[in-house]
Amino acid sequence: MKPASEFAELVALARQGHVGAMNTLFAQCRDYLLLIANQDLDERLQGQYAPSDLVQATMARANERFDQFQGTCQQELLGWFRTILKNEMRGTVRKELHTERRAVTQERQGNSSWLAGSAAHPIDPYLTPASNAEVGEEAARLRAAMLRLSEVHRQVLLLRNWQRYSFAEIANRMQRSENAVKKLWARALVALEQELAE
Repeated sequence: MKPASEFAELVALARQGHVGAMNTLFAQCRDYLLLIANQDLDERLQGQYAPSDLVQATMARANERFDQFQGTCQQELLGWFRTILKNEMRGTVRKELHTERRAVTQERQGNSSWLAGSAAHPIDPYLTPASNAEVGEEAARLRAAMLRLSEVHRQVLLLRNWQRYSFAEIANRMQRSENAVKKLWARALVALEQELAE
């Protein structure tokens, strides 16, 4: 463990965008995170995800959000990293469960994700070809509008409206307060409406 003054200097440099300082801080936490990931890896993820993969994802997430770290000592940094790792593991479990459910649904419908390329939508056998084409056009407009949104607006809409997470779950996943997530979601809906109107 580094002296408090040296650690504080590294944090200050990292906050200024110094890559070497950031790498040093992250390297100090890697073994600790690997230990937690090895101990706490959900059995539903074993065989599909290596602890090192989850640690790498945690590092990437922390790198994006380092400006949110408000700590002043190494223990606080470890705790911050631990929270991100736990959220990453929980999110991965939810994603896997959602993927399994979606795969079953898609197999039944012969349908693929609307955001993955073509404007995929369930074909209603009782609609005329013209009506089905109209549904496809609407799906394409929605997909295009979503892709024009900011990353954070797109994320909150996907989590809330497509993946059906509660506001509490989204707040946990996005590292924000529940109230902040509700406001973000409301702004995202307005932004989406504006994009669709255009």
